[in-house]
Amino acid sequence: MTELYWNQHAGWPLLAILQWLPLLGAALLLRLGMQPRVAWLGRGVAALELILAIVLYRQFDAGTATYQFAERLDLIGPFSYHVGADGVTVLFVLVGALIVFLLTLYSLVRALTDEVRLIAVLLAVEGLMMSLLCTFNLLWFVLVSGLELVLVGYLVGHWSGAPQKDLAQARFYQFQSVGLAMLLAGVLILGWSHHDLTGAAWTFDLLDLAGQPVPMELGAVSFFLLFYGLGVRTPIFPLHGWLPTVAQYGNVAIAPTLLLSVKVGIYGLARFVFPLLPEAVEAWSPYVVGFAAAGVFYAALLAFQQTNLRRLMAFAVVSHTSLVIVGLFALDHVALQGALLLSVNFGLAASAMMLMTGLVYRRIRSTRMDRLGGLFDRIPVIGLTFFVAGLAIVGMPGTPGFDAAHLGLEAAIHQFGALPTVGAALGNVVAAGFLLWAFQRAFLAPAPIGRNVAVERATGMEWFIAGVLILVMLAAGFHMTPREQVARAIAYFEGCDDIALLHQLIAEMAPRARKMVGQLLARGDEDAIPAPAELRAARDAATRDEALTTVHATNDFALFQVLARAVGQRIETLEIAASAEFPAGIRVVVPSKPGYPRSGATIAGTVEDTGTQLRVLLDNGETWEGPPSLARLERPA
Repeated sequence: MTELYWNQHAGWPLLAILQWLPLLGAALLLRLGMQPRVAWLGRGVAALELILAIVLYRQFDAGTATYQFAERLDLIGPFSYHVGADGVTVLFVLVGALIVFLLTLYSLVRALTDEVRLIAVLLAVEGLMMSLLCTFNLLWFVLVSGLELVLVGYLVGHWSGAPQKDLAQARFYQFQSVGLAMLLAGVLILGWSHHDLTGAAWTFDLLDLAGQPVPMELGAVSFFLLFYGLGVRTPIFPLHGWLPTVAQYGNVAIAPTLLLSVKVGIYGLARFVFPLLPEAVEAWSPYVVGFAAAGVFYAALLAFQQTNLRRLMAFAVVSHTSLVIVGLFALDHVALQGALLLSVNFGLAASAMMLMTGLVYRRIRSTRMDRLGGLFDRIPVIGLTFFVAGLAIVGMPGTPGFDAAHLGLEAAIHQFGALPTVGAALGNVVAAGFLLWAFQRAFLAPAPIGRNVAVERATGMEWFIAGVLILVMLAAGFHMTPREQVARAIAYFEGCDDIALLHQLIAEMAPRARKMVGQLLARGDEDAIPAPAELRAARDAATRDEALTTVHATNDFALFQVLARAVGQRIETLEIAASAEFPAGIRVVVPSKPGYPRSGATIAGTVEDTGTQLRVLLDNGETWEGPPSLARLERPA
């Protein structure tokens, strides 16, 4: 694992600013007091944080496997400040910043009490969340997690109007404190193991720990503790017991959205557990996938039994989080990417559904299914956002979850067989059913008799929040990732018969490849050069123009290698087919210069050797070597 420090990559410590800006903003809001205009200052800080997250996304170099924007400061003993960003970090940071910004706007339409304090807490949670997503220090991760969960628990209880809010807050703290204690124990075991095996000072830094494998026995114990601690906050079956209660009796939207928008638990598994405990992960993966597959189906069935929309959403979360776990523990490179993308997609979609549920509650003052209905006529934009989010959660085409779920399930069936994979897929089908059922009950069914509440039409701010969520979900769904673009380009080249075009592309790609290798070597040693990416065949081929655009635009060297290999293999296939027409001894006409594009001048000769390269003894006594596709049979005089 190599790092690229911030002063080598950017002119300012971007990750430090992303962490400290919201925290300073929260402190400033509390200092200035509870005046309404102060709340707008908080929204401005959230907007600036979102802009910085976009800058991070834009400046991140996807063509290198190194951690980027790294910062390091040794503090007390093993407790050090060490942060960096990879591709997963960038996506999670972007989603987190977007959701917090929308939550600060959401407070405008819900008219919640103590608004300034609410936004201050939101900003503080955002700053801590950014630290969790950037840190390399596991002890730092645990301690910051504790602070974040305390603040989220405060949100659960303080801004809830339900009589049972104390129960929700207590249940939340019970589960999370046990999970946090187990997480801390697992981290301490990793630090002790490294110290015991190396004799070096205690450390909890990811890069240091990764250099020394953990003994299998300790690895299994540590894996169990870390998985439990991260699984509770994700949450996954059967560690989800706190979520239905919190969803029903806690704050309608703000606290659940914060918990679910950024899957810190999933991120922690991918960032820390997988690289540090690969043997334990491999050994326990069948059991984890078995529980996850059961969880998909179990939660989906329970969702159908709910009479409260908020509890139904809670079981939807459990069901689809289990699907993420199936993809994550399929132990396939492509499936891992699919699972992480699915997690990001789910964060967006779950946030949208929670926020829309909150806007429904604002009007009806209830989320009981028997009190809803007839809402689409009055608030169509809220209903449409709820519907699109439901489609995104179940991974319908046009949403970012479609390809992600496909990749995860495809890898799972190869790794674990049909039974758990089909179970997970059927659970997802059931989930589609209960989410559509919930949409129908809440928005399309007739209004219940006796409901005297006048349903207010959507305000301008509600239109804005809903519009942003729909736009982001659809844009993310229809925007193909570089991997998808390359896969579709490869599908085109596999059927391409334009041999001249293929040779031309190879001639263009060779110097680009040498340049990219030079850039990678300048940043590190040979380990900086990534292996070719593992790509599955695309379902449909790109057009000619799309394929050429992909060739010219791809900067990820691993993907570029795969693309060049596909073009080269197609050239080889076509040249072998062409060489079959020219057995040794036959007379042919070839260009005077053996290369593409063809020159006008030709010369005749006799074939001496054939294959991917043709050797011809010319009539002038010279030897010609070039692709068989350039040769033509000599016509009789």
